[in-house]
Amino acid sequence: ENEDDNSGLAKDIVEELAKNEYECRMGIGQSEYKVDVAVVDPDNPSRYILGILLDGDSYRSSNNTRDREYARSEVLSRLGWKLMHVWSLEWFYKKPAILEKILSRLNESNDMEIEETPEEEEPEENDSQEPHVESVDDNHYTERKWSNNSPFPYTPSGSLFDKSNVEYIVNKIISRESPISEFRLLEIYTSMIIGKTSTEKKNWLKSAIRNAGFIKDYKCSQYTYWDKRMDRVNYSSYGRYDTIEEVPVVEAINAMLKTLRHAASLSKENLIIQTARTLGYERTGVKIKNFLEDVIDYAEKSGIIKNNNDRYILK
Repeated sequence: ENEDDNSGLAKDIVEELAKNEYECRMGIGQSEYKVDVAVVDPDNPSRYILGILLDGDSYRSSNNTRDREYARSEVLSRLGWKLMHVWSLEWFYKKPAILEKILSRLNESNDMEIEETPEEEEPEENDSQEPHVESVDDNHYTERKWSNNSPFPYTPSGSLFDKSNVEYIVNKIISRESPISEFRLLEIYTSMIIGKTSTEKKNWLKSAIRNAGFIKDYKCSQYTYWDKRMDRVNYSSYGRYDTIEEVPVVEAINAMLKTLRHAASLSKENLIIQTARTLGYERTGVKIKNFLEDVIDYAEKSGIIKNNNDRYILK
């Protein structure tokens, strides 16, 4: 990754966090797997409580670079880093809101301990945790690789609330992000709007997108939008997102199936916990529990998984 792409954004984030009495360091790491902004534990300067990963021009313009970014996230997560992605476009248009998200994550991360310099090699899995989901090397239900290289923003002339512009921009977003949850689609779209978007405008936008004729499905009270070129039947990937609301139902199902492939059987409670971990969430709050419970119930009713004496198995 080209460090020049991120230096201005990183410095801006460091300055904003310094105003909130957080010390930060940039470019932490000895190998290619570096953390762009590492937030120092206020109570222990030898520890970091959050690693912030950034996008840059090279990230958006190169498939190989994007694949390396996801490899970086995977390796750093396994090394114990609590990570958060900050996208330059969102920071530019919605700095106060994104800063608030960072501060919120910092409040949740104050019990995390990380070595000051991550090692290049990945640690072995900890076999002492129960219930244990064993790592299996297979090609089923793989973590998503973001390969479309079209940059944002897509901003034609005219209002972002003009119907033709909405359809044009949303089509571009879906082409790059598919499958994409309605929540994430709206988040990306509204991030291009300068100023606060009223509830009335958000509802209008949601209705305009739903009625525009895009390919979508509706499961677990959530719309998921698809690029027309994608194979919806055989899609078997899942991604990691900052919030559970961004996760498409199909990817939550795939993460759940990957989890069950690596375990003989799991109770609903443990299946929720382990699926959340597959999706990158170490903690399972109310939103995560409720969403994954709905996903499990849907998968059982659809015959995707089977409940055998209150333990779930692959069908």
